[in-house]
Amino acid sequence: MTAYTVFYDSDCAFCVRCRHWLRAQRALVLLNFVPMKIGMKDERFKTLWKPGEELIVLGPAGEVYQGPNAFLVCLWALDAFREWSFRLSGPTLKPFARAAFGKISKNRHQFSEWLRNPDNDLAAELATQPREGCDDDHCRV
Repeated sequence: MTAYTVFYDSDCAFCVRCRHWLRAQRALVLLNFVPMKIGMKDERFKTLWKPGEELIVLGPAGEVYQGPNAFLVCLWALDAFREWSFRLSGPTLKPFARAAFGKISKNRHQFSEWLRNPDNDLAAELATQPREGCDDDHCRV
């Protein structure tokens, strides 16, 4: 099966929640998750990013997706969101998707603080979502 590697910030609560959400979804392709801290130690990946930059996805043939394109690849990998990935990457919606994903990335630490708030009902719900068909590193179809 084709595998994509998703590099995420394991120190960011929002990023970790997104990883858990991705793992809970039915994936059409294998998604491997690697914390950026670990990926940055690997010489093969060091040149992919600088600390604090956006989400990065590495494709099976070595293609690199960063920022909004990485978000779209993650959506594309999911059964329930593949059609949305096509819509959001089209000429009409891509500028809006780029702006939205950019805002999310830029403000991810603020989202993290919001998610850490124990009085936040949505944060509690997201923290307890099941992760069927997944182990610590990847999800299967």
